[in-house]
Amino acid sequence: MKTNVSDKFIQLIDIMQKLREKCPWDKKQNPQSLRQYVLEEAYEVINTIDQENWDELCEELGDLLLQIIFQSIIAAEQKRFNIEDVINKLNTKLIKRHPHVFDNKKVNSAKAVEKNWEKIKITSENRNSLFSGIPISTPALLYAQRLQEKAARVGFDWPAIEGVL
Repeated sequence: MKTNVSDKFIQLIDIMQKLREKCPWDKKQNPQSLRQYVLEEAYEVINTIDQENWDELCEELGDLLLQIIFQSIIAAEQKRFNIEDVINKLNTKLIKRHPHVFDNKKVNSAKAVEKNWEKIKITSENRNSLFSGIPISTPALLYAQRLQEKAARVGFDWPAIEGVL
C-alpha cells in the first residue's frame, strides 16, 4: 500500500518531536542557535541547483525543510505558533498573491504577475516604502542588488553604464 505525503509529513514531525525530547543536542537548540543552519542549508540548495545535481537537491531540500520543522516545533513548545500555522499562513499568502489563478484578475505575462505580486505585498504588509521588506541581515551585495531591482521597477534605472557614470 502506498503511503501518502500527509502520513510522511506527520512522521517527520513525530521524529523531530522525539528528537527534541530525547536527543541532548536537539533538546538544547533554540531559534538563535539554529539560525546559521537555515542559511547554510539554503546555500547548499542553491549550490546543487547551480550544479544541476538533482539527486543531491532532493537531499538538500530535505535538510532545509528540517530547519523549518525544527523552528516550528520550538515555536510550538514556546506557545508562539506551530507548523499548521506556518502552512496556513503560506496557503493564505499564495492564494491572496495569485488573484489571476484564484480570483478573476486578468494578467497576460509573467511581468504582470510580478508587478501585481509586489503591489499586493506592499498593500497587505502595510509597507511605507518601495524599499521596505529587504531584511537588514541580507548580505551587503545582495541588499544593494535588491534595492536596485526595486528602484528599476519604478523606472529608476539606466539602459547603459554611461548614464550611471
